[in-house]
Amino acid sequence: MQRRDQEVPQRLKDLAASRGWKLVNAPTLTLGEIRQTVRQLAAEFSAVDLDSLRPKADATPTDPRVLRAFLRIKDRMDHAWASPVPSTQPAGPRILLLESLDPPAALGPGSFHHELLLAVGGRPVITTGKPYITLDAEDVLRLAPEATAIFAPRPYGSPPRATPPTPAQLGALLGRLGTLDLPAIREHRIAIIDDPCCLLPSTAMIDTADELRRVIAAWQLPPHP
Repeated sequence: MQRRDQEVPQRLKDLAASRGWKLVNAPTLTLGEIRQTVRQLAAEFSAVDLDSLRPKADATPTDPRVLRAFLRIKDRMDHAWASPVPSTQPAGPRILLLESLDPPAALGPGSFHHELLLAVGGRPVITTGKPYITLDAEDVLRLAPEATAIFAPRPYGSPPRATPPTPAQLGALLGRLGTLDLPAIREHRIAIIDDPCCLLPSTAMIDTADELRRVIAAWQLPPHP
């Protein structure tokens, strides 16, 4: 579960009891909580203590691939989510992260997307507030983002976009926001992140971090004429 204040539904508890399942209620609102959940699942299915890497006492032998998979994923999380080395380059654009467009909804402090943005060296335009913030056009105009990343997951199994969206396609996607006089629009700094799992609190955030890093690097280049 993503929210910390949610209880496991009774219906699910009853189903688990009837099937002999073990339920784990794992809030995953932050990168730290995603890390903890990955570790918790690995600990459940591994006969090895993850701290000492020694066999657990009286543990049932398990497939050694569990431990190898955990260590590989942990290394990828550490690499993808590591804070960047301070740069001597000028500060990049102030970035607005949008989870939806109608109405506009931003991903703010306390969300794993906001943490990802900081981890890859981005400058959030929203620095205070809640993890999920509903906005209106006036709010966005007042924020005046210099760049915008829109998380719009495509259907599972569908291929990635072959080419970047055209200005007309972006305008249609942005709707009312596309008519505003925003630096992000004037400077053509609009990115669509459409991986099917880009909103899923999971290890999919490894690839999402890499994509955000590439997008921000492109935004550091001179704007289009």
